[in-house]
Amino acid sequence: MPQGTDYAQIIRFAVAGAIGAGIEMGLFFFFVDFTGLHYLTGNFIAISVALLVNYIISQRWVFESGRYSKGKEFGFFVAVSVVALMLNQLLMWVMIDNMELHMKLSKILAIGMVAVYNYSAKKFFVFKG
Repeated sequence: MPQGTDYAQIIRFAVAGAIGAGIEMGLFFFFVDFTGLHYLTGNFIAISVALLVNYIISQRWVFESGRYSKGKEFGFFVAVSVVALMLNQLLMWVMIDNMELHMKLSKILAIGMVAVYNYSAKKFFVFKG
């Protein structure tokens, strides 16, 4: 694959990630600020919804499908996403309960830290390229 294509893919991933992050943060703040859910519960629900949206965008626009059947591809996507969700939850807990960082700052930092894992895992283990 030519080097320029990799940069274009990274840009598409960043745009898709920004959309997913916006959905994730919006839902997170809604669940925590307006419904009173515990931050880890609200985080879990927000990430779950954002991951489904991200799968659709990733499959149709960011990466090339075809490495696996659709069912297997989705299964690998879910497996990668479960790890991302656990990393995000762990980071949130560490930053909020142990480091005593502000909840909203912690959410932004956790999304940024997990994004690197997400791109690499999806590129090399889920999608064709």
